[in-house]
Amino acid sequence: MNLDISNPNEFGIKTNLLEIHIKINNLKKKITNSPHNPVLWVEIARFYSILGQDKRAEKALLNALYLAPENRYILRSISRFYVHIGDFDLAHDIIRKSNLTKIDPWLMATEIALATLRERNSIFTKTGIQLVNSNNFHPFNVSELASSVASVELKNASVAKSKKLFQQSLICPNDNSLAQAEWASQEDRSLMNVDPNKFNLVNSFEASAREFFDGGNWQESINYSKKWFFDQPFSKLGVLFGNEVASRKLRDNNQAVEIAKLGLISHPHDPHLLNNIIYALSLQNKLNEADHFLKKIKKEDLNSRNYIGICLTATTGLLYFRKGFHDLGRKYYAEAIKISSEEKLTYLNSLAIINYIREEILIGENVQEAIPTIDKIVKNNVGKDIAEDAKEVLELYKKSIL
Repeated sequence: MNLDISNPNEFGIKTNLLEIHIKINNLKKKITNSPHNPVLWVEIARFYSILGQDKRAEKALLNALYLAPENRYILRSISRFYVHIGDFDLAHDIIRKSNLTKIDPWLMATEIALATLRERNSIFTKTGIQLVNSNNFHPFNVSELASSVASVELKNASVAKSKKLFQQSLICPNDNSLAQAEWASQEDRSLMNVDPNKFNLVNSFEASAREFFDGGNWQESINYSKKWFFDQPFSKLGVLFGNEVASRKLRDNNQAVEIAKLGLISHPHDPHLLNNIIYALSLQNKLNEADHFLKKIKKEDLNSRNYIGICLTATTGLLYFRKGFHDLGRKYYAEAIKISSEEKLTYLNSLAIINYIREEILIGENVQEAIPTIDKIVKNNVGKDIAEDAKEVLELYKKSIL
């Protein structure tokens, strides 16, 4: 067996997962010969993360940290892992408390990014700007630092400062700083235009996924989102991005399911991925399979009033409608609409209404009173995907009354 796990087209067949275990065993044999090599432990952790075995991945990373407590690569790897499992505090503390962070631009960039993630002010922001402007480092070595500080300035509405720092980050970027600049250019078009293809980076998968998305090349965007995931299995962002493109842009529910299932290998209980799988399967009327994944949802996730909880409630309503239990479907949709309204989550509220009205039309119910609400959603969301969803419901309604 010679499986290339970096190739999404060859990955995902469960029998092929044996190849990953073989790679892990080979790395462990190398450790026997090189017991003080922390990088081998990081590689083992990466493979365990792909398999969704977080406890074993953590143990491997802690071994690496023990061997090299002040190593940039090890510190960044373990902080990325803790972000992946949701322990942002520990991820931040490991970087913030390292003596190396005070002088290393790479670790400083990580600390600033983690502080921003925790909605805190970094103690290194001012120092970071000084390092970027000091000319004491090659542009590549301050690329991520410039990008991290630029993101802080953008968040603080200092567009001019942010633009200058992003431009500095692109003098000689790596894949992370390029992806961050690409994201920022989409958030604020006045900042800059970024073409990842001009930089010829080996692993600029995220940036390429976003660039193809920006150019409307949906399938290539999906392809690179898969590569992004395999390059960074600690994070589910790659598969969520690809799933969204398949679902919202291509309207390809089958591909949307396949991509989300890919993410379940390393994130087997993730409610966001499970919700998206159930939703796409229900739209295809693959109800038994959708039921199978619904049973994997934890009660606390379904009952939550947060973003994912509301999505899960509405998606459960969709599944019940498709199974013929219309009153139960109405109950769940009503709950999702009510909570999203109370929480002032306008997008989710509109999305739940659109999906609910579509299901009522499909079973022949009179929805005339709801049509003005759908019209309003179209008018309030010109140029957005949700407006297209609403238009589809309006077309469905027109056909139903002919």
